[in-house]
Amino acid sequence: MGRVQEAPSRFSDKHDDTIKKAEGLYSEKRFHEAAQMLYPALHNEPENLFILNELARTLFWIKEKRQESFDLYKKLISLLDAPVEDKHNTVRIDMWFFEAYWKLGSLYLDHKEYEKAVFEISRGMYAIAILKTDQPIYEQVYEQQLSYLCEAYYFLGNYRFAKYFACKTLEINRKNDYVLWFLAQMKDKRIN
Repeated sequence: MGRVQEAPSRFSDKHDDTIKKAEGLYSEKRFHEAAQMLYPALHNEPENLFILNELARTLFWIKEKRQESFDLYKKLISLLDAPVEDKHNTVRIDMWFFEAYWKLGSLYLDHKEYEKAVFEISRGMYAIAILKTDQPIYEQVYEQQLSYLCEAYYFLGNYRFAKYFACKTLEINRKNDYVLWFLAQMKDKRIN
């Protein structure tokens, strides 16, 4: 266990205003405009975690840019994980970038890399649990994370875990068609 440091007062010496403006555009769903602002900043500071994160999350919502988002998220998470000395016994979760884990996990799902999806989505879930917030958006994110774990375990052939996460999802939303479909597919599957 670790601790969460306070957010820095500036996210970049040169591009702090750009990051803040891009965040505003993102919240207005003006993703193309936000991305265009962030590309030069990333070119200038290619390993700035905050620029990487902001551009990756923006591109996530632009269909033709999803692969680029995937690549940026992988780079971001790789940079976040780099300081870990014992990678076999340590799982790092950077709370400033908690959204990146479950977004990367969902992109791994899209690429049918189910074990990686489970790992990243689980890190995102842990981060949400630590936040313990009552904001409705986090409940929606948590429901999505559970349903994505159901999907990943289904395609890994682990029907016991798939069913478990489907049931946990239905505790939040009994009408979640996404997991109901997987439960229907597992109806005749042997679950040990």
